[in-house]
Amino acid sequence: MNPYLLADQRQAKARWAQAPMTERLLPLLPLVAALVVLPLLRESLYFFLDNPRIVHAGVRELLLRLGLGLAAALALSTFSALVRGPDRGVVDLHPLRAGDWLFAKLRGLAWGRLLWLGVAMILLVPLRENLPLVGVSAILLGGAWVAGLGLGVGVNLLAPGVGRSPAWAGVLDAVRGVNPRMQAALLYAPGVALIGAGLPVGFAAAGVEQWLDGEPIGLLWLVPPYLIGVLGFWMAWRGRGELAAIGAVLGEVEAAWAQVEDPAEQRRVYMDWLVPRLPKRLQLPILKDLRQGWRSFRATLTGSWAMAALAGLSGWSDGADSVARTSLIAVVGVAMVGGLGLRMAAADPPWLGLWLPLPRLDRALSRAGVLFVWSQPIVLLPALTMGIRQGGIPIFVALELRTLILALLGLACSVTGWARWLYLPLALLVILWGV
Repeated sequence: MNPYLLADQRQAKARWAQAPMTERLLPLLPLVAALVVLPLLRESLYFFLDNPRIVHAGVRELLLRLGLGLAAALALSTFSALVRGPDRGVVDLHPLRAGDWLFAKLRGLAWGRLLWLGVAMILLVPLRENLPLVGVSAILLGGAWVAGLGLGVGVNLLAPGVGRSPAWAGVLDAVRGVNPRMQAALLYAPGVALIGAGLPVGFAAAGVEQWLDGEPIGLLWLVPPYLIGVLGFWMAWRGRGELAAIGAVLGEVEAAWAQVEDPAEQRRVYMDWLVPRLPKRLQLPILKDLRQGWRSFRATLTGSWAMAALAGLSGWSDGADSVARTSLIAVVGVAMVGGLGLRMAAADPPWLGLWLPLPRLDRALSRAGVLFVWSQPIVLLPALTMGIRQGGIPIFVALELRTLILALLGLACSVTGWARWLYLPLALLVILWGV
């Protein structure tokens, strides 16, 4: 019997039995949200539907965006799951049956990431008038899912072995900089997986355009993503013996950082330079929220800069749909940051109010202010690019107003447990109004 698989099944069964109905339905929210925002994407993702002359190229661009986004998200998420996952401590300390652990991990990853494929499939709904095209597009997205997941796990598990291999020494020496070879192989593994999964997906999107142009041979390009994914799973199985080495490499990385890191730097967090410039009574609660956000939700805050960059690039356009497209990207990013208000409230330990007593008004002002400040890159960057191209003052004012509303919503919906379920529908209304 696989002990890791048995443990995962028992944990999932216990969580399901104890979870209220609202939490059981929570995984369906991304699917509902994808359906709701489809009308908002008409002028950006589905612009080609109103112009028959560019339908084929538009389909290629749509599938390229969806496929690359899906493959990239899966490839990058496997690094967090395998290398930096919450069960790393178990892997490092427990006598490991590598094959059993890997099988249980891959099963959990595949099952948990099926929802991502479902969201991508929903984005094909506007193509429903051409059912053969929908079927071919679904096959492409399935290939992106397999390629991203398979190559992600394969590259990450083979990385320590590559770092020790003399055959790869020259390549690693050329790109590793100051990192030792074994560390460089592990650190660069997500990028290798991203490129390796993305290229066949790009060729598959071009193959779909060929098929639409009357060349059936273009459909053959739908096969390579699946082959790459299968190759990745084979690589993962072959590299399962390297699981124990990953912990050792991570220990070396952390030890190297400890030698050069300033102890004061360990207490520094994102945007804490604002604290000394604030009123005295707000400095402590704002510093607390800044530290909590950066240490517990760093991935979301880092992702907000990705949304800011995407909105900024979208704003660098003179197209008629650039304002609507840029507003949509920016407001979705701000809504993502506003949702941190709920997550931070849920993560607050019950003893915090006794250990660090703060006036309720100060706590509310600080949390709303922190959410607003974290959202500013997503507002300022597209406002800057649009200001250079076609005047960005109106969009800046509109986005700032919606940012304030979403920050207050994130605060208000975190007051009680049941109120958090109101945030998503209210945020969608703000997004709809904003676009």
